[in-house]
Amino acid sequence: MANLASTVFTLKPSPKQYNIHDFFLLAFKAAPKLFRSMWSIAAHVVTVPSKREELLANFRVSTRGSLRKAPTIMQWVQSLLTLRSCGETDGPGVIRKYNAENPKSSHLVGGKATAVKNLLEHFPVEALELIIQHVQRQSWPGCCFSDDCLSSKRLLPNHNFRFGTAGLWPSLGKITQKSCLLMVHHVINKFLSTPENCRRKANKADMETYAEQAAFVVCLGEKALAECPLDPNLLEEKLHQGFANSEMSLMLEIQSVLSLKDPAFTPRSLQLLAKMRLDCYNRPVVKVSSFHDLTHIFVKCQCRLAALAA
Repeated sequence: MANLASTVFTLKPSPKQYNIHDFFLLAFKAAPKLFRSMWSIAAHVVTVPSKREELLANFRVSTRGSLRKAPTIMQWVQSLLTLRSCGETDGPGVIRKYNAENPKSSHLVGGKATAVKNLLEHFPVEALELIIQHVQRQSWPGCCFSDDCLSSKRLLPNHNFRFGTAGLWPSLGKITQKSCLLMVHHVINKFLSTPENCRRKANKADMETYAEQAAFVVCLGEKALAECPLDPNLLEEKLHQGFANSEMSLMLEIQSVLSLKDPAFTPRSLQLLAKMRLDCYNRPVVKVSSFHDLTHIFVKCQCRLAALAA
């Protein structure tokens, strides 16, 4: 049949030589069986009572046969999000029914089920959208995530890494919405900046390490702002974006600091923040044009000193 099809297309005449009727006649003479089959196409209409049943029917088809595979966690996430937008909010019920109707080898259980739950219920919306966009561009086999790497509770907001009890360390390990988003930026950018032949999917331990580093970076930035009147935009650009882009010098220093956990560590112990602090204190003296401006600056200084004293 493939040879017949190729014969038809290779015999396609130039529009200047033949009209459409001549072309159909030529195609019929070249491959009469193929030409007759094109006049009638058999189709089977499938009706489903709801979007939920449509999803389950599609997943049943996708898992049937030796060459087909069970849906990935991102297929589950995107499908359940679609159902949610249509008013179907019972995601766990959909998963239970799918598991009851399909072979055990394709069940959504264990780490995969936990990963789907984490993404839908606990991840920030911006982080989830970023993951979906990455998977859509790279495909699931070619992306940086695996089925179980997003199943750890240590990736979720409000988890607190235990860095020790000395100095500032107890307050430098809490995951926030911002650090969770920063972690996703970091892992994706690190993956894309690696040559294709050297790329590998992140595992559960990798993601927990990235989450730990992201929590440290965000908490350290907050401590630095409270300690010194740094420019928040400059801090975002140098520290947060530097981590998101996986800048080598910054990453080496962060890894070294986290491995040592010096009890005397302060924000200015990080070379980048020490330089920003020095630049802050080397700013030129502010010129005031009136007594009102001087009073305003004095009030701001008092507020800053009160915040530091607290």
